[in-house]
Amino acid sequence: MTNFNPNINRSIFKNEILEIQQNEGNNSTVVNIIEKELTNSKELYFFEQFLNICRKYNINYVSTVNENLLEITIKTNGYESLKISYKNKDKDISIELAKILYGQLSIQILNKIFFDNMKNKR
Repeated sequence: MTNFNPNINRSIFKNEILEIQQNEGNNSTVVNIIEKELTNSKELYFFEQFLNICRKYNINYVSTVNENLLEITIKTNGYESLKISYKNKDKDISIELAKILYGQLSIQILNKIFFDNMKNKR
């Protein structure tokens, strides 16, 4: 297995994250935490800044080539949580990756809030 750089359009990624943030059904606490962390991020750095927030909550991704299959493995707390597999190296995975990372980040933020609340009740 070797690593590769997936095709991610950073503008599309940013627009998808911002669209998700504005969805009516999102948890306002999660939206506010992410928005606070992303404040003043320029488009060029938005992707990196979002990945830094993910890392802060123990989420990252690893991209590997396994024979002819390209794989993006999403890891949460060091464990594989999701995987994207595809064959076309030119495929743009911006939207799919944004949705998955945002979903995982949302879960991690809510878990941390729950854990902190439980800890404070003791």
